[in-house]
Amino acid sequence: MSLGIDNINEDSDFFEVGGNSLKAINFLALLNKGFGIHFNSTNILLNSPTPKSLTAFIKDKLMNVKPIDFMESESYSSLITLNHGNANIFPSIYMIHPAGGSCGIYYNMTKYFGNIPVYGFEFPGLQNHESSSIKYNTVQQYAQNYLTDFLKVNAFGPYYLFGSSFGGIVAYEMACELMNRDKLVKLVIMVDTPSNQDMPIIPTL
Repeated sequence: MSLGIDNINEDSDFFEVGGNSLKAINFLALLNKGFGIHFNSTNILLNSPTPKSLTAFIKDKLMNVKPIDFMESESYSSLITLNHGNANIFPSIYMIHPAGGSCGIYYNMTKYFGNIPVYGFEFPGLQNHESSSIKYNTVQQYAQNYLTDFLKVNAFGPYYLFGSSFGGIVAYEMACELMNRDKLVKLVIMVDTPSNQDMPIIPTL
């Protein structure tokens, strides 16, 4: 299966040649299927974005990979602070990570939010570096687990959600679940979020 990226060599950067968070999902699935493992795409594509560096990464990590899932990472909170702001002035905004599991792409943006508190949802354990891999689950599982942490810090709302790319899908699912629980969702922002027709086909592992 092709990722739709042509004219690459051992020093080609995944993102510079057209890679994005959706192609990262497909790439991760292909990689996991090929090696029978579950790698953290953030570590791979941000720290080892070229075929040459990726090969070195896999050689170094392959013998010690231990996949984790949500059940094994319950002790880790998925919620991080992106901008402290002032909750007495503005309601908080909650941002959900794109495919890689990290909210790193939001850091520069939130510098301009001033007194607006901003929090991000990252994959549990990502900041703790307890595992070299992450097992991807369904969108519903992401939403349910993030809502567990979410409602511990904001039980009553109203809720303002933001998600880029894959994060937009999770944000929408979280909003639907909140409304099913009779919670007030005032805003859901989805940036560059794909429709069903645009989602990549992920091989069955």
